[in-house]
Amino acid sequence: MFTNLDQDSAFESPSTSENLSTSSNSSGKSQFNQFTITCSLCGKVFMLPKVLPCLHSFCFACLESSQKEVATIKCPTCHSEFPVPQNGICGFPYDYAIINFINSMDGKLFCTSCKNDPAMAIARCTNCDHFLCQNCVMAHNYMRYFEGHKIIEIASDVVKDDDISPQKPTEYAANCLTHNEEPIVYFCYTCDIPICVTCVLSEHPTSSHHYEALSEVSNNLVKLMNKSIEQGQNKSNELIQSVERSGNTTWWLHLQYKESKQRICDMHDHYSNVLLKHKEDQLNKLDTTYTSLLATLNNATKASQDIFEKINNVNMFYSRLVEYASIPQRLIFKKFLCSKLESLTSYNVRNISCYIQFTSNSNIESNVLNTFGNIKSGFHINGVPYDHPVIPSGNINHPPHYVGPANPISRAYEMNAISELYKNHRGDVESQQSNPKINTFVKGKHYPPNKSLLNRDVIIYNWKFGSYGNNDSQFTEPSGIVVNAQNDIIVADTNNNRIQVFDKVGRYKFQFGQAGCEKGQLLYPNRVAVVQSTGDIVITERAPTHQVQIFTQFGKFVRKFGSDILQHPRALAVDHESNIIVVECKVMRVIVFSQLGKIMYKFQCSNYLQFPNSAAVNDKKEIFISDNRAHCVIVFDYQGVVLRYIGKEGLTNYPIGVAITPTGEVLVADNHINFNLTLFTQEGQLVSAMESKIKHMRCFDMAVTNDGSVVVACKNYCIYIYRYNY
Repeated sequence: MFTNLDQDSAFESPSTSENLSTSSNSSGKSQFNQFTITCSLCGKVFMLPKVLPCLHSFCFACLESSQKEVATIKCPTCHSEFPVPQNGICGFPYDYAIINFINSMDGKLFCTSCKNDPAMAIARCTNCDHFLCQNCVMAHNYMRYFEGHKIIEIASDVVKDDDISPQKPTEYAANCLTHNEEPIVYFCYTCDIPICVTCVLSEHPTSSHHYEALSEVSNNLVKLMNKSIEQGQNKSNELIQSVERSGNTTWWLHLQYKESKQRICDMHDHYSNVLLKHKEDQLNKLDTTYTSLLATLNNATKASQDIFEKINNVNMFYSRLVEYASIPQRLIFKKFLCSKLESLTSYNVRNISCYIQFTSNSNIESNVLNTFGNIKSGFHINGVPYDHPVIPSGNINHPPHYVGPANPISRAYEMNAISELYKNHRGDVESQQSNPKINTFVKGKHYPPNKSLLNRDVIIYNWKFGSYGNNDSQFTEPSGIVVNAQNDIIVADTNNNRIQVFDKVGRYKFQFGQAGCEKGQLLYPNRVAVVQSTGDIVITERAPTHQVQIFTQFGKFVRKFGSDILQHPRALAVDHESNIIVVECKVMRVIVFSQLGKIMYKFQCSNYLQFPNSAAVNDKKEIFISDNRAHCVIVFDYQGVVLRYIGKEGLTNYPIGVAITPTGEVLVADNHINFNLTLFTQEGQLVSAMESKIKHMRCFDMAVTNDGSVVVACKNYCIYIYRYNY
């Protein structure tokens, strides 16, 4: 039976999370159990604890006193309401784990404050909520840290074995929940509960229920329970990871929201400035056109008036001759007057009509709205796009990716596009006259589109981090970059002689290395790679050391080699067998080392390479080397045989990096005109092409992550993160 401990004994504790120990053997060694043995209702050690369906345990008497309704009971902890079994509180199962645990203590209490195997407890601290041994009591009395703590001594009769019945069992009998006095001997598969003999005769007849002896099936049933618990634990681990990812996503989403809001405001301000400038330009053109037309009209009118006056003078002169001169006298003026009139009447009378008006393009509103930009969003569950409610304030019908943070370069491109829009679709002042010599028509200027070998999808970087300096998250020359299996971003900060490690969104984690040639020191590290099987970080250093160094994933030095062999290490990769591939420029050589520094393969490639700058390797032992001046990726085997070329001029101009994606495709990056990403199969077939409307200031290196992103290190001391796989 369950030991009836004194309610006023030293087991009484205000804490609901005691760390108590059990006697494991006669030598006094103990084992800690991280659960409470005190009832949260009465604050004392459990007496016949019952378990509610919500898995919260309370004393039998406490549940009876807290029950307010006959048919239902509410859990005092989680406030869930449950129906009461027909036989009342007795129908709830006992918490056998707590009962057996308390019985196993034999009335002894052990120190819960010691880290090692605890000694017998002689007191309890009400501030720490721990039982204390003699050493811990002494520490509480003399250490300033525990000043003010209240120590209560445990009565000596509590820890004596004499006062505790030696006949008490170590386990509490498991009786039927329906018939409390009957032990369980069968398990009913139909109802999925253990039952007693009385149950078989009444509620669980053989005709409609399938049951077997508990002794025969208990092991299999326990295995099924363990399997369910294991599945639940696996699901719990998935949920923990999901919650962590959701926290990171929430943080990132907030940053994206702020950046997008700033970009919208910037675009609005620029549009306002463009409209204001356009208004002033059109008013100036209106004034100029009006002045020109008015001057032309005045000149034409003056010319007509001059001819009119001259003809009128001739007519008046001839009228005078008719009235006062004879015919012979008149004929004297015939030749002169006729020739003069012929000259005057040859003037073509011009009926001038002109107008001036303002016309606007009817499509300007839609064109402005389309150029202004739209909110783009994506929502994926387990990688599958999922429709989610979004405020329909814009055209949300584009591929889901983040409108990246605002920056002067990207804004400059967008502002130029806006200016071109106004040049091509603005309202212009038009004026026309019937005389082509004075016809005026002011139009917008049109520019031919840029020519390209193929149309590329537009991408925008999701995030960037870094600045100039030698503090955390700062760089002076981030010339090498790689991503490990945990999606941590590892950057070789060359002129700072160190390696910095960040998480996948650019939050600083740690760094290692300092200037020097000793173990654990670095001198101008220029490339970095990762051994995927171990997480070890492989680093190459340029002159004067020109060597390979290996560190653990936590930055602890392992070994270094190659200073007597290498001359100009430029590209670095690690294959699936952990071999290290180093590509040298100037001497145009490829060397494959083992992890211990032994040369496995070596070959010259000066006939093929011009300016190698990046390398990748697949599981077939094929080395992919990007050549900045050859405008392609050249594929070698380990014997130096050229297998194929990937890319060409016009498609992969001046490549700065090559990588194998998690799906096995070849990703080539270049920074020609704009930053471009081109995806190929390993055989060289084009899969897709993307471009950013940003030209970065010289890209040093690039790497891919496991979630479809590419990380780029640039000369402006920043690391950019692009999504290439939506």
